[in-house]
Amino acid sequence: MRRFARAVALVLAVLLVLLTFGPFLVPVYPYQGRTQEELADPDSKFIAVRGLQFHYKVYGKGEPLFLLLHGFGSSTFTWDRVAPTLAGLGTVVAYDRPGFGLSQRPLRPDWPDYNPYDATEQAQLALELMQALGFEKAVLIGNSAGGGVALDMALKDPQAVQAMVLVSPAVSGENRSNPFVDWLIHTPQVEHLGPLFVRALVPRLQSAIATAWHDPASMPSDVVPAYRKSLAASNWDAGLWYVTSAPGQLDLWGQVGSLQQPALIVHGDDDRIIPQSESRRLVSLNSRFTFVPLAGLGHVPQEEGPQAFLDVVLPWLRKIPGLVPAVSAP
Repeated sequence: MRRFARAVALVLAVLLVLLTFGPFLVPVYPYQGRTQEELADPDSKFIAVRGLQFHYKVYGKGEPLFLLLHGFGSSTFTWDRVAPTLAGLGTVVAYDRPGFGLSQRPLRPDWPDYNPYDATEQAQLALELMQALGFEKAVLIGNSAGGGVALDMALKDPQAVQAMVLVSPAVSGENRSNPFVDWLIHTPQVEHLGPLFVRALVPRLQSAIATAWHDPASMPSDVVPAYRKSLAASNWDAGLWYVTSAPGQLDLWGQVGSLQQPALIVHGDDDRIIPQSESRRLVSLNSRFTFVPLAGLGHVPQEEGPQAFLDVVLPWLRKIPGLVPAVSAP
């Protein structure tokens, strides 16, 4: 019996050592891809904000400013089919949020004096980006997680936000995560292996994009290559892991009722990523919010049905007193 107990103890000890030190024996080298400038489009621009280089694109001119905020895993590309039309109303700026697209992805040793990937920093960075571009206020148009950033911006600086268009918004604030999973992903072992986990998901990219569409068969041929483009950037894997594992959480559900800005919430009726019921609930919390469902569209209606998206958004924007100059009306 004692021999058996000693054998079990030895096996457990070996397993403990392997679990503790084994992951650090796996080499994880930084992904040496192409630079931001090498991947940039002819109309790409870059600007430094609080120690971070942001990639952005500009359409139109004058006021108001329309600041476009993409969702998780996306980039400025998601707005390509609607930004030129929105530019008829003012200046449109689409930018890549930290960890995505062609914006800078610093590794942990090179971070500024804050975590640029943390959810609690996203709104402030966007507000500072506006200021760096010479604007004091804006209309925010945010898709998915970008919608959550827009709401947080309105809460942090109400005077800077004139109105919001939330597209299938991902709203945080209710802790639905698993405490064990939260603990696990923040262990040094998993943090070390994190970029490898992200790289392993690349083969599933196309199916993930298809999930965001109501009718993947209608997807234009440029969509998947556009999403793959950011995967050629140096440290794309580490950046995506940092976003995924960032510890900060926002409490938005408990605060949206206090917002004074008008908001239009549009949501595809075949969204398989965020249920439409989330948007309906959001509208029920604030009488200044308007909800419009989009038939036959998924999680990214601005990509899948740009005209249907614009047919709802443009009239709503034109109805806001003093927002859009009269000459912009049809």
